[in-house]
Amino acid sequence: MDETTRFRIDSLKQAGENKTDIESPPAIEHLSKGTAFQSYQIAGVNVTPWAIDCRQLKGKRFGLPYAYLTTIEYNPDPADERLIIGTNNKEVMVTGVSLTPIYEGLLSKRILWLSEVNLNLVQRYQELQGSGEIQYDLPVIVNITEQTI
Repeated sequence: MDETTRFRIDSLKQAGENKTDIESPPAIEHLSKGTAFQSYQIAGVNVTPWAIDCRQLKGKRFGLPYAYLTTIEYNPDPADERLIIGTNNKEVMVTGVSLTPIYEGLLSKRILWLSEVNLNLVQRYQELQGSGEIQYDLPVIVNITEQTI
């Protein structure tokens, strides 16, 4: 593992330490299916989403109507990967790993929801799968923050 990847994983772990651990039976049940850390959902062919449902780990949710989006910025730099979604009066920052499919889904207005992921669950899933090193092959959202501008 190169130094940039190690830095990226360490900073994600630190960000994830501030999140509540999810050890409830439903979460563990989802681990075996690999769905406990799904970070986003793409709309089907015949579905046109009206808004993006943003879900935070602590339970807060808010919607971003596609009609109000003024900007979508993506920084793919591994040391500071993030999406910034802007409206006239709000800016939402999404940080994580492998966010390119989410960015492309936002551009085509196909994202139904975004959800923060508990990194402890990702690690537990990898342990159950028997792999020694965590592989972030799917998009993993660590933090969703909103700010009024």
